[in-house]
Amino acid sequence: MAIGLLASLAVLGLPGAAGAAGTRYLDPIFPTVTKTTDVVYGSAVNDQGQLQDLRLDLFRPDGDVVTDRPAIVFIHGGGFVSGTKDNAAMVDLANEFAKRGYVTASIDYRLSTEGVDGFDPTDPRVARAHRNAQHDAQAAVRFLRANAATYGVDPRHVAVAGGSAGAATSMFVGYDNEDVGDSGSPGESSRVCAAMSLSGAVGAELVDPTDLTDAIWYQGTADKTVPWLLAQRSSDAVAAAGMTSEMHLFDGAGHVDYRVFKPSILTDGVRFFYDHVATTSRDCRVGPPAPPGGFGSFQPAGPHRIVDTRDGTGGPAAPLGPGETRALSVDGWPGLPPNGVKAVAVNVTAVSPSADTHLTLWPHGAAMPTTSTTNPAAGETVATMAVVPIGADGKVDVYNNSGSTHLLVDFLGWFGTPAGTTFVPVTPTRLLDTRNGTGGPAIPLGPGETRLVQAAGLAGIPTAGVGSVALNVTAVDPTEASHLTVWTALGAQPGSSNLNVAPGRTVANQVLVSVFPTGFAAIRNNSGTTHVVVDVTGYYATPAGARFDATTPTRLLDTRDGTGAPVGRIGPGGTVDLAVAGVGPVPSDAAAVDVTVTAVVPSATSHVTVWPGGTPQPLVSTLNTTAGRTVANHATIPVGPDGSISLYNNSGDTDLLVDVDGWFT
Repeated sequence: MAIGLLASLAVLGLPGAAGAAGTRYLDPIFPTVTKTTDVVYGSAVNDQGQLQDLRLDLFRPDGDVVTDRPAIVFIHGGGFVSGTKDNAAMVDLANEFAKRGYVTASIDYRLSTEGVDGFDPTDPRVARAHRNAQHDAQAAVRFLRANAATYGVDPRHVAVAGGSAGAATSMFVGYDNEDVGDSGSPGESSRVCAAMSLSGAVGAELVDPTDLTDAIWYQGTADKTVPWLLAQRSSDAVAAAGMTSEMHLFDGAGHVDYRVFKPSILTDGVRFFYDHVATTSRDCRVGPPAPPGGFGSFQPAGPHRIVDTRDGTGGPAAPLGPGETRALSVDGWPGLPPNGVKAVAVNVTAVSPSADTHLTLWPHGAAMPTTSTTNPAAGETVATMAVVPIGADGKVDVYNNSGSTHLLVDFLGWFGTPAGTTFVPVTPTRLLDTRNGTGGPAIPLGPGETRLVQAAGLAGIPTAGVGSVALNVTAVDPTEASHLTVWTALGAQPGSSNLNVAPGRTVANQVLVSVFPTGFAAIRNNSGTTHVVVDVTGYYATPAGARFDATTPTRLLDTRDGTGAPVGRIGPGGTVDLAVAGVGPVPSDAAAVDVTVTAVVPSATSHVTVWPGGTPQPLVSTLNTTAGRTVANHATIPVGPDGSISLYNNSGDTDLLVDVDGWFT
């Protein structure tokens, strides 16, 4: 009875039998701490191919009668290439929090032995080191839960904290719940209540409202390893996703200056963990319920080049031959979780095919559809965005019809559950036109020039809570062969392209791009000069909008054979109204459709506009054509109130095809 009473008093904030006066979890009420060294919490294969035991040191307050205490996992720094669980700062913090009544652990994890710069995100060896550290730290969280009774841990309330590489790892644990690895204690939750960063950051694209992890950050303004603006953007991403995020900046402090950070940690950090870990009523093991219906939401994760047949990236270093089908495995694509993915958004580029051809992409294991994804002519390099469902074995197939062609695939993001954002369609609207000064200067982009495009706050798009936007980007009358790259403003330019152009040829392509947190996207022209036009058809945001579901590409319109409309080419100024809601695989309540629109052998240079049926035609374009060249473009089109979309051809005559690969409800 006495022991039970003491335990109850301790939970209410009073010390245990051996404690001094003060408030549990806020004050150091336990003078001494017991350290248990070299506890094996898991094992995993390191980058040398050897199975490595993973060890932690455990810290528990002496004389504590409470048996369900919150826990914190501390993670050392060292650029992912050095450091141990004996790191002085992490050991000191583990002791300080244990004196306040927590169970704490300082962990070792797999380090890179490949002599790399641990903070270069473009190096795949660095990405592997980041992933190994994350998986090991998540295993440590699971270990404490699996052994909660042994160590007196409350499995509902676990947090992580770290410095430098350990800070980044703590945030990976907090905001990459889909990728947990297999380093130990399977079956337990890897989720945490809160994460603490000492001079760390995390990619904004990893953060979404399903994470439910609150964060506190400590950053020096003179940090040259992790600039404070990078940490600030990370903090802003967490706050924008609806979680608590608290930033503490230290003027003139450098990288993990623990002497500067410690007073704040013991004031603000202890209070933060008290509020968000020790006394929260939430069971932090549990994530939010799965979104209703379909696989719904979009998570940007790029762009990253994951296939290049010219150099063997992602497969053989050989072009696709005539009639060849090649399977692409999506396993290991950066930012792609191991489970819950329905479809991937990719940019597919055919590089200098030897003959007129078409490429088709579809889920591996399904029958090849009678549709096309892109239609390049001999010798031209053409990029087209596509949304492709993933086969049951985690692969997609690509087929080349004629001649041979090299293939590039750039990964833009994925649709699945859970993920961060759902789609809100808007009336197609022009955001940028360098020909007339819409959205910026009325001058073309020069060689190597980058221009910002505002999306948030325009065309019905809110100023806050926006993740990504669906854009149609057009290069108009380029003077040289070039390519355009579109990416998140303020982020590093990726080594990929969204649009490939030839001199004098107007070309369009859809782009899904994150505009978080600035509300802007960046567009760079590589060579020569070109005018650029950008139209928007919708945005991805929280709270929930329309959710996506994917299908094997299905033809809804073919004016050559009468599918979806009467047989006959569409003349100048001609319009086709195409019923889509309730047609084929598309449900009757679809709010928007994902389609590939193809103009077949147009007789003149023209443009095709696609928009919601039953509404006024907007001053935008979806597809730009050249006489005699078959061209395709992917588009996300809101469905009109009558359940249709409309297509308009400006000049000459052309056959039109529409293939649907998904819809939003």
